[in-house]
Amino acid sequence: MNTYKIISLMISSCMLVASLIFLILAIVKTILGPKNNHPASTRVDY
Repeated sequence: MNTYKIISLMISSCMLVASLIFLILAIVKTILGPKNNHPASTRVDY
């Protein structure tokens, strides 16, 4: 029972961190979008 609670907590925290990173990347892309508008910046490859 306890290990299941820990695993679910880890999964939820990882999803929260991933959504925060995605939100920050979207904000940075919208801020930096108009400045560098060449085709290399529009391609997304991490």
